[in-house]
Amino acid sequence: MNKSFINFRFAFIKKKSSVCKKKDRSILYFIAVVFVIGFSASCLKSIQYENITSYSKPCWSYDSKNLLYTSAGKLWLAEAPEFKPRVFYRGKEFKGNPICLSKHNLIAVQKADEVWIIDIQKRAVQNKIKINNKSNWLIDPWQQRIVFRDETCLWPAISSKNNLAEVKRSQDYFGRNELRINDKIVFSETGITWIFSPYGSPLSWSPDGSRLYFISAKSGWSKIYSINFDGSDLRQETYGDGDDREFTVLSNGTIIFVSNRLSRASWSLWMKTNKGDCKLLFDHGGFVKDVAVAHDEKSLAFQYSTPSEPFEIFIMNLLDKKIYQVTRANFKIKRGISSAEVINYRSKDRIIEAILYKPKMFTATGRYPAIIRVHGGPSMQSALAWNGLDHFLASNGYIVLAPNYTGSVGYGRIFEESNLNRIGYEDCEDIAEAANYLKKLPYIIGDAIGVMGSSYGGYITNLVIGKYPNIFSAAVSWYGISDWLTIFDFPKLHPIVKHFFLSRIGYKDKNYLLYKEASPLTYAESIKTPLLIAHGDDDIVVPIQQSELLYSKMRSLNKNVVIIKYSGQAHGWTSKKAKNDAYKRMIKWFNRYLKGQYKIDKR
Repeated sequence: MNKSFINFRFAFIKKKSSVCKKKDRSILYFIAVVFVIGFSASCLKSIQYENITSYSKPCWSYDSKNLLYTSAGKLWLAEAPEFKPRVFYRGKEFKGNPICLSKHNLIAVQKADEVWIIDIQKRAVQNKIKINNKSNWLIDPWQQRIVFRDETCLWPAISSKNNLAEVKRSQDYFGRNELRINDKIVFSETGITWIFSPYGSPLSWSPDGSRLYFISAKSGWSKIYSINFDGSDLRQETYGDGDDREFTVLSNGTIIFVSNRLSRASWSLWMKTNKGDCKLLFDHGGFVKDVAVAHDEKSLAFQYSTPSEPFEIFIMNLLDKKIYQVTRANFKIKRGISSAEVINYRSKDRIIEAILYKPKMFTATGRYPAIIRVHGGPSMQSALAWNGLDHFLASNGYIVLAPNYTGSVGYGRIFEESNLNRIGYEDCEDIAEAANYLKKLPYIIGDAIGVMGSSYGGYITNLVIGKYPNIFSAAVSWYGISDWLTIFDFPKLHPIVKHFFLSRIGYKDKNYLLYKEASPLTYAESIKTPLLIAHGDDDIVVPIQQSELLYSKMRSLNKNVVIIKYSGQAHGWTSKKAKNDAYKRMIKWFNRYLKGQYKIDKR
């Protein structure tokens, strides 16, 4: 045995650096570097399932020969008949949905703080319109102009006859949703079931501009209604169980729409003919969104995803119903990294539907830690679609459960509005019961269950570990609320967010007890679960002060809590660097407390 090896082993075991020579130190450095690179590569391999290529809603040119969309900061074009995508305009700042301008092969698309008007045939920019920091604006495709609206106006839509429709929320205690045409109230409804639209606008004009079509849960399910531009002749257009949304009206009165009437967790493509009957156009048990009908009404484009495949853009020929795939940017993502299935569990008197993910190498005889991932909203849904966060957690060896708790969309108006003026009760209880469901599964390690969520999911995470302190072994909260009593005092809070929160919790002078009982800060003393908090300091949806309040309170009580602040980050992770860092810290946190691995960097 040579001397250098003896010195290396002696230095490594006895930790006497004075004996370790330069060559031996090099070997130690090499081993350390290999370990760090290996661990980082493992994390990045998992993070790839979140950092996929995403697309805007596609847009057809006026001649129906070109399909355009934005992706990765570039403007893309797919030209008939092959519809093979190519970069139409390079750059890093194209974003949002391109919009076709009427009777011209012109499109409008946002680039940074400008809207560019581009001639498709000449591939030339005809005009650039400054929008600066104004967030609520729309493109008038008929007059080729930008229309700015007050931030309390939702989903403005302009007809070919220059009529402006939009939704406003009344500023009184009743919280009415007011549908206005040219600032005249034509329809109003209390509740929140169409004040918020997670996918697509709930307003659309008929091609001739005579009728406005909109979404309302007046019947108990979200259905399509229509009304004349003068506010007369209100009609319900679609019927049956299940929510209908994201629709387009054709010139003959046919309506193309997305619905979950077959299965609550999957969204398929439907057509209501001008004779009144509904026909299924496309269903493969996944998720359809961003439907765009060509101007000649012979084709439509849409995005489609399954739990094992990210969203891609497809085209359907409406004459023969043949399907063509346009984009394939995510083909390198490994399919089948984890399996997903719909399960149901009981939460008191309620049946809660959830999506259960299992690691790729899952075996029924194995034993696994678990994480409950709480979706945001709450007017959102965990569906049978690609979710990079769930795959990321499952790829690290966790069973992942994503419940559609009380207040989620897709299950009818009664279910969605059950937590009005009751937030923090049934919805929080549903997450606690999800953990009890997991503990009964033979392959779950009962004392190794974590919980995490972002936005409203972060709020529920903060709350559930305080109200149910003996259930979870680790928690991660991203940009969640901690104190309802102070959140409305934040001067930069976005007005739409403020109105949405008020529609759930009411006003403080009327519901002070609810404000207090629904605040995680109230239960800080009861928290036993190690909590990792992450928040951006440029958040105007949930200000970072909310996370700082809970962190400070827990630290004063000597609780196990760490906060990570991201400079310049708004609501959600707006940079890949911040997102990747948040993911790495999250998985190290869970690995430490659910698997007993790794030390936590508290910087």
